[in-house]
Amino acid sequence: MKLTSAFAVLPFAVAASKSEQANYIGCFTSSGSLANQGSYTFESVGHCLNTCEAGDFKYAAVQKNDCFCGNAVPEQTDLTADDQCGSPCPGFAGDNCGGRAAWSVYFGRNGSKPDWLSSSSVAVTSTSTVGATSSESSTSSTSSASTSTSQHAIPSSGSPTSSASVSKDPSASASTSSIDPTNTPNSASRRFKFGF
Repeated sequence: MKLTSAFAVLPFAVAASKSEQANYIGCFTSSGSLANQGSYTFESVGHCLNTCEAGDFKYAAVQKNDCFCGNAVPEQTDLTADDQCGSPCPGFAGDNCGGRAAWSVYFGRNGSKPDWLSSSSVAVTSTSTVGATSSESSTSSTSSASTSTSQHAIPSSGSPTSSASVSKDPSASASTSSIDPTNTPNSASRRFKFGF
């Protein structure tokens, strides 16, 4: 019975992990005009961006299980320190889903960085692809960061596989890492080894 319910949830978890580009704008103390699209048990940055882009919205914000969408970022005066948005997303702990009274704001393919954001602001792009079967999984992720005073790695889903190199030097280089799947016996095959 437990095995059946685990497989019933798997398609939803994998669906939330589809490839998506996330561009971090900042941490805000208000969602501004971004409208709440509802709660999702496996919320992640990638899932929220997919939701917003499907509705032709330019910007996405996440706060714990909630996804917010709209066509304007919150006010510049609501921008706060990035450490206020340190709550891990329930759908992917490598993503930051805002904080107690803070929203992590991103833009995807349809949005752009607000003009008022200085050139020294964080700009992180991330793509992530996750495939899962009952016995193995594979994840690859690439992240790059421009100059910044804080660190952000924003894979859309899967396992944390890379982090952005962050530097005040404008010629900061990108870091790339990948994890290849390894076949390891699951608990059932370890439990029943027959010597014939």
